[in-house]
Amino acid sequence: MIRTIWIVLSIVSLVFGRWFVVEQFIQQSNINSLTVVHCHRDGLDRELTVWAKTLQKTFPGPVAYVDSGQWDRAKFSSIPIVTRSLHRLGLVVNLECNNIRPFLQYASPAGHFNSSYRWLFFGRQNLNHSKSFFTNLDINLDASITLAVRRDDSLRVYAIYDVYGSVKLRGGTVKFDYLGDSTSTSGWLKTTHKRDNLQQIELRAVVSSLNQHQPETIEGYLSAVPVKPRAITAPKFAYQLAKILQMKLNFR
Repeated sequence: MIRTIWIVLSIVSLVFGRWFVVEQFIQQSNINSLTVVHCHRDGLDRELTVWAKTLQKTFPGPVAYVDSGQWDRAKFSSIPIVTRSLHRLGLVVNLECNNIRPFLQYASPAGHFNSSYRWLFFGRQNLNHSKSFFTNLDINLDASITLAVRRDDSLRVYAIYDVYGSVKLRGGTVKFDYLGDSTSTSGWLKTTHKRDNLQQIELRAVVSSLNQHQPETIEGYLSAVPVKPRAITAPKFAYQLAKILQMKLNFR
């Protein structure tokens, strides 16, 4: 079954240019559902119809297609087929579609840019133009986002970037790590970069001390640990761990 899927998708990738990147994405991301956000009516995704028919027969999971020019915020309480996918969600998005920004601005506050979703974005040759779509999005540090930017009009070579962030809403930024150039024979490019810098974003926590009067500040109480403690309370222990993580991950 898996071998049949691989063979058929390989044939499709050779015929339809950029779809070799989609093939590699499907094989490596372990998704069990796929949503394609496209602009077929605008003529930018002309190959979508034939590709979709083939994928429907070979991909062992539900596939949904969302027209970027016709989707309605009121009709989408979440990305389609989320409840059927058991948290291995794959989405393919064409950033060249005219109406794609509102879709991304909807997905961002809905919390779709985290490790529960695997995103593959296709961008035009202008890298700065592709990056501009992500500037104001709330992207988590654990996000699984791949940006494929075409090198030329042949659609045979794509520059691959790993995209992640530290949540814009909390004062964070978005990072783009270049992984290399992808071709139909290069295979999927994986990142080796450690995501261990939250870039001084502010994290907040709530600590309560029930039925106890503390004459000092909560921070002073949590910081006061004897040199040789016999025991340590859970809040103090958690606070000390958070301070260690603060130094490691660079947050405040």
